Amino acid sequence: MSYDTDADNRTLLAIDPGHPGCTFSTAIGGKLDHVGKDDGTPNRVLYDGAPPFFDQVVVEVPTVRGAATPNAEDLILIAVAGARLCERFALNPGGITEYRPAEWKGSTPKPPHHARMWDALDATERALLGGSRTHAAILAACARGAKDRWRKPGATYYRARELPTVHGVKISHDILDASALALYALGRIPRG
Repeated sequence: MSYDTDADNRTLLAIDPGHPGCTFSTAIGGKLDHVGKDDGTPNRVLYDGAPPFFDQVVVEVPTVRGAATPNAEDLILIAVAGARLCERFALNPGGITEYRPAEWKGSTPKPPHHARMWDALDATERALLGGSRTHAAILAACARGAKDRWRKPGATYYRARELPTVHGVKISHDILDASALALYALGRIPRG
């Protein structure tokens, strides 16, 4: 696989920060290429064959949202973890874009946002994210959330046992977020 920086082969890294590790999605030439979870080790390569640097790096910046917000210490650790990956893998500082959740997904809960993202994926990208098992888990989370009238954070409607492991990577709602952020940055899905 080539990581040239020609317009058709531009590379993108989308980061959903977390602590102790971040989830990520990469794209080459506008198509999702890889997903995973970084273990939080500074300066490690995200995956075998990853480019040394990405043309564009996008990261979600944690936001304080009332009772759903983790404690301040957790927010600091989450933000630092995302910043470390940005700095490590950006080809240049001008290639880093930060998004607050409201800027790229609006107030849409995770499951419906993931369902919209799913519609924008091609067959290869869907397989990368777990195919029909992941799609079924997204739809089940949507049904649970709608039944509960979205009284809880969207992540609570997912069941880990419903999401598959693909090539050693456990698909999670955070990996789906990183993939949706990548598609948003590529202009393949609209806000919200």
